[in-house]
Amino acid sequence: MQRSQSHALVHGAVGGVVAGLVVAFWFLIVDLTGGEPFETPRRLANAIIGGDHVAGGRLISAYSVLHLGVFAVLGMVAASFLRAAGVSPSFLVGGAFGLFVLTGVHYGAMLLT
Repeated sequence: MQRSQSHALVHGAVGGVVAGLVVAFWFLIVDLTGGEPFETPRRLANAIIGGDHVAGGRLISAYSVLHLGVFAVLGMVAASFLRAAGVSPSFLVGGAFGLFVLTGVHYGAMLLT
């Protein structure tokens, strides 16, 4: 049975949010190991949002919403592309997506900011 485009978009968004949470959790572990919890999102939020004047918790919350939103959109785009190309999602496809697309988005955002 052929799944609808909206079904693929919902699954892509959920997958994107899960991937975003994995990345956030990884950096939380790194920051806790370094003795400064939430240091990475604070620095990234300052660089992207420019929130030196905003309280730490609000700045980190705003950045987290932005972070998860970007991952959700990327997941939806990936799901749409896979559906249009007729490719079934797999571990290999996910790994290639993570390696190439997410790395490209990361470094592209760094260049822009």
